[in-house]
Amino acid sequence: MSYNPELYDAVTPASVQGDVAWYRGKAKECGGPVLELGAGTGRITLGIAQDGVPIHALDARQCRLDALQGKLAAQPREVQERVWVTHGDMRTFALPERFALVIAPYRAFLELRHGS
Repeated sequence: MSYNPELYDAVTPASVQGDVAWYRGKAKECGGPVLELGAGTGRITLGIAQDGVPIHALDARQCRLDALQGKLAAQPREVQERVWVTHGDMRTFALPERFALVIAPYRAFLELRHGS
């Protein structure tokens, strides 16, 4: 299963779109830093960074991270400085940082089963 980064945000079902507010609330509660596994195009990432919480976005698909980088470029500098983007597989990555919260929104684990 693969998600076209140009369509991903538009086709995310309305039934899960409330998850952005929920993850933003959890990130604000913990204060960060947050690690988002399967960050994709930044649907969750950007909101968390806009709330002032540092976040590390990891995804296995460079095309999705490119879309995230494009969105990030349009954000104010202080938001950009809160986001670190890393290309990698959530099953095998290694980061030296420690995180107050680790999230894997929407279909992050399902996609592993189908071979991201």
